[in-house]
Amino acid sequence: FAPIFVPVALAMGIDPVHLGIVICFNITIGLLSPPLGGVLLILATTVKMDYWALVRATFPFFLAEVALLIVLTFFPDLSLALPRLLGLAN
Repeated sequence: FAPIFVPVALAMGIDPVHLGIVICFNITIGLLSPPLGGVLLILATTVKMDYWALVRATFPFFLAEVALLIVLTFFPDLSLALPRLLGLAN
């Protein structure tokens, strides 16, 4: 979906660095979210652990990542502070 949404977001005035951060967070949340969390499936298979026990163990971190995504989405200055400080974003 990125090739479709990026030009639209840029036309709306969204900073491309901020958009990239939000897209990356969405991807990581998708890789951790059950029932098809790819990272969790691979990890559970590799360490021979019950998949749902692993989901329960990582659930607080999943919630923290969703909360951080919400904060970064509504307050883009937080995600742009360091790139601006280093002169990498406007």
